[in-house]
Amino acid sequence: MPAGKLDPGESALQTARRELVEETGYRANEWAFLTRLHTAIGFSDEAIDVFLCRDLVHAGQALDDGEFLEVEIVTLGWLMDELRAGRLTDVKTQIVTFWLERLFSGAWPWPAFDLA
Repeated sequence: MPAGKLDPGESALQTARRELVEETGYRANEWAFLTRLHTAIGFSDEAIDVFLCRDLVHAGQALDDGEFLEVEIVTLGWLMDELRAGRLTDVKTQIVTFWLERLFSGAWPWPAFDLA
């Protein structure tokens, strides 16, 4: 689940697009906003906007200096198993995994992929 900080003057969607290419090497042709997370509302004003994308095209990774990431394609089943086993400790990854489970199970409707 790529993530990153907004650059000055950049929208959350622009950041998501940039980080997707930088960290995974993929561009997406379709985007949908899912939700906004407030990670630690008791002592921080940090917010994370979560987007879902599809129709991916490989463009090549463009990591920042000093950034080292390995891209791994996994199944939703694997994510759920890792979550249940307590090995996914990042709150963003946990919440996105739950969202994906609800979407793929049909419990929640798919969002409109209408972001340009």
